[in-house]
Amino acid sequence: MKVLEAAGLITLKADAGFNPTLEDIETYNKKITIQELAANTIPSALPDVTAGIVNGNYALDFGLKTEEAIFSDTSLGEEAYWNLVAARSEDLADAAKVELYRKVIKAFQTPQTEATFNGQFGGYFIKVGWDQDLLPQQ
Repeated sequence: MKVLEAAGLITLKADAGFNPTLEDIETYNKKITIQELAANTIPSALPDVTAGIVNGNYALDFGLKTEEAIFSDTSLGEEAYWNLVAARSEDLADAAKVELYRKVIKAFQTPQTEATFNGQFGGYFIKVGWDQDLLPQQ
């Protein structure tokens, strides 16, 4: 629903929350019919509908290309999903462990890793927060 709203096709109620349903639609801005399907079935239903909203992981599995999309969802903005390198808080007191975590982060944040992600995930990898190091400074 958030993608449809971001595309200008519908307006959601102010209190719709993070995961709105059909009941949360306040206004249809275009004449559309919405058929809810399980996310993993949408790619195979595309030949039978005018358009569909496909999650990146299912699009990738089905062989859909990002450049073929008629709309790209940016509605999550700062709430984008991240892959995190996380540390246990008690490890932060150990300088050797912090240094090890920094080495892992540095190895992850390389052009080679980015190229691997882009090759493996067909353009669905967007580097948001890629260069952030949130470990406390020693």
